[in-house]
Amino acid sequence: MRSKVFTRAQEVLRRVGTRGGEERRVVFTMGVTERGLEDIGEVKAVTFPGKGAEREKGEVVAEVHWEGVVDSSADEMYHSLFRYEGNGLRKLRAPFACTVLELNSKLAANPNGPEILDAEREEGGGWIVQLEARERDLEGALKEGDVLSEEAYEEAKEAEDQLGRQGDAGRLQY
Repeated sequence: MRSKVFTRAQEVLRRVGTRGGEERRVVFTMGVTERGLEDIGEVKAVTFPGKGAEREKGEVVAEVHWEGVVDSSADEMYHSLFRYEGNGLRKLRAPFACTVLELNSKLAANPNGPEILDAEREEGGGWIVQLEARERDLEGALKEGDVLSEEAYEEAKEAEDQLGRQGDAGRLQY
């Protein structure tokens, strides 16, 4: 069983435990990848729907409220990028049906602190919310491509880097 999986939305889920019973359940911590954190500014608050909230695939499990500098898209007429101060909201969505167990309590006191960083690290990495799901739902999400293995995530990042560089070059040509 994989200890870490990723979403295409730059989130990482680290397996931190299992629970038995009729149906085997997996406990994960969910955080934002290093690449995902590059897209947000200073974190001002982190919210979640509450302990025990049941979420279906695609529903919000946590929100990261941030403020910082935002780069606009290139303007068609002037081919310019603009920077401005802005606020944003990063929604973390359930990649499969799950139960929200808890929000990282350290983020309440210091939302921009180190507890949000290094989510990809196996030991001691930061996290935002803890989730529990049926193991079969995780396996189904892997088969459907809703979550990626570490190898598939690295390949997707590499492909995105290539496309990003090509897109940047195309925008700069007049």
